[in-house]
Amino acid sequence: MRAYCEGDTPFIMLVSPPQKGAALDSAPPEGTTATRNKNPLGTLIALLGQFFLDQLCYIGGATPTILPYARTYISILLVGAPFIASGFLMNMQLRFQGE
Repeated sequence: MRAYCEGDTPFIMLVSPPQKGAALDSAPPEGTTATRNKNPLGTLIALLGQFFLDQLCYIGGATPTILPYARTYISILLVGAPFIASGFLMNMQLRFQGE
């Protein structure tokens, strides 16, 4: 495996190397596209979750007695949403490689 960086993306994603003799620009763009989009989408999920925190807690089955604890728990999970999105992305990329 070799590391490629596409465009202005500061994060280098491991993707399959191109065929021998092919230019580096022919590397598949899926890895860098997904990497570029994971942080904004994970942050959006976290912000929307914080905005609709009470509704999420009620959907999850929290009663008024448990609601303060559920808010705390869900808000901690939502802070980690960008990191969870990153972990999902890396897992999918590694499975895609098949190695």
